[in-house]
Amino acid sequence: MIPSRVGSRTVTIAIDGASLRVCRRVDGRRGDRGAVLVHAAVAMMGLLAFSALTIDLGTLWVARGQAQNAADAAAHAGVVSLAYGNSSDPDAARAAAQAVLSEHRIWGDPIAAASVLTEIGPCPAGSPAIPGDCVRVAVERSSANGSPLPVFFTRLFGAGPTTLRASASGKVMFGNATTCPQPIAIPDRWVESGGTWSYASVFQRYQPGRPGVLIANPDSYDPPGADFPGSGYLVGESLGRRIVIDRGHIDVPEVRADNFYSLDLPRPGGTVPGGDEQYDENMTSCTGTPVAIGDTVFTRDADQARTQADIAAIVARDPGAAWDGSKVVGSAFAISPRVIQMILYDPDQFSQVPTPTPALYRAPMVVRNIVGLFVEGMEGGQITGVVMTVPGRYDAGVPAITQQASFMRSVALVR
Repeated sequence: MIPSRVGSRTVTIAIDGASLRVCRRVDGRRGDRGAVLVHAAVAMMGLLAFSALTIDLGTLWVARGQAQNAADAAAHAGVVSLAYGNSSDPDAARAAAQAVLSEHRIWGDPIAAASVLTEIGPCPAGSPAIPGDCVRVAVERSSANGSPLPVFFTRLFGAGPTTLRASASGKVMFGNATTCPQPIAIPDRWVESGGTWSYASVFQRYQPGRPGVLIANPDSYDPPGADFPGSGYLVGESLGRRIVIDRGHIDVPEVRADNFYSLDLPRPGGTVPGGDEQYDENMTSCTGTPVAIGDTVFTRDADQARTQADIAAIVARDPGAAWDGSKVVGSAFAISPRVIQMILYDPDQFSQVPTPTPALYRAPMVVRNIVGLFVEGMEGGQITGVVMTVPGRYDAGVPAITQQASFMRSVALVR
């Protein structure tokens, strides 16, 4: 008898009454047939699940970033339109947002108007505690608006088209400081005691040569503050107004509503302080020196020809720009360089300043506001332009002015 072995099978054969045992080796692996197929099927399920996680989730991740970029850009465009275009035209802000969205794609598809929501009004919680309105843009891709985000592998597990949402809010913040004022100042508006204030009015409050001693029936001036607009320029009354201002004579200081004075503004890295070259640089480019509400600046003597040449250079930088009655059009820039920042000084304080010495022609004036002026041109000493808003910033360390009086704007994405 041959002993049996693992993997072998014993067979008994009977021949003429005798038994013969035969051992035949049988391969035990025949019982494992099909096991690899089971492992492969399980592995395929895992690979499909991994593909669903990586490819479909990657699609969602990329599309989400594209949607957020589109919402951010649209909110910024809307808030810029509201801040520096026509602040009373929300439809223009919505149109600006939609124009930017039309240039974006989400997973290769354009953003349909039906998938966009644009709101103008209160700001979301957590926004900077600075007065101002917000433009909120929400973008959605879903089956509800006919633009679902497709899926590829997760549909094998019963998943349907994905809904994608992104939103952003931009805020118009009202400023009280700037770093780019031009060296030009006009008086802020006052209350004319003898009648209605106009650009022909002259501020009369004190007796000649006797600062602080009132005349009979004097004019009065109230500067803007954080909680009250004062008697000065107001956005609702002055925005879009065309004005003509004439060069004042610093040797005979007088507060006339239509007179402008040239200023001696410092300039970091500029030419000789107080020189004509620095005046030209400050007229035609950003000074880079902060000027805020409540600061004191000083006048300087600047001849008419020099100022006129500087104004001509400003106009030449953007010759196609024009005022259409509500905004600047035809400009080659986001904000035309023909929009200069002009200081409004305190007429009460300046009317009490003694006549400056001819050698310096420096007289102090207190900054009460800063307005934008779209420069149309200068002729015969007179600058013609349109009052508008300008870029500015908010400085918590200087006096704030109410939204009704602030022509300075800054914009930021807040959500």
